[in-house]
Amino acid sequence: MAFSLEMIQTPAQLTEFRSFAFKSPITRKPVEKDRWVVDRGRDMYFVNLGGGSMEMPWFLVLVLKNVGVVRAEGLDRSAGEFDKKDIEVWWDITKVSMETALRPRETEIRQALQDALVAYGFLGDPGVTKAVHVKMAPTQFV
Repeated sequence: MAFSLEMIQTPAQLTEFRSFAFKSPITRKPVEKDRWVVDRGRDMYFVNLGGGSMEMPWFLVLVLKNVGVVRAEGLDRSAGEFDKKDIEVWWDITKVSMETALRPRETEIRQALQDALVAYGFLGDPGVTKAVHVKMAPTQFV
């Protein structure tokens, strides 16, 4: 399967989202979102936790259900016209960290993170996104 954007609308979807107990790295409060990017075949869940203003990076998380968590930070820029649905996004992921136990799957996980960013598109709206480009820093193992 592949990543796809899912809206979080039903009580069951909200319960599933909340089961991961995502917290904002800025406020330390629970994160409430109306969408996330999911690969159900691989039990991988991507969420943009927030940030992204001025010089503050976006804080991103990729959960491998029952396996581990990958955290990333990065800046983005975009160009194009929303109405023409031709927005291009460039991500500069400046930090990727994952547990040392995930090292054997590093290549797969980094590709999954890139695929999730592509599926996420421009600010969580892949329908207006023409292309997503990702540059990623080396992985830090914690």
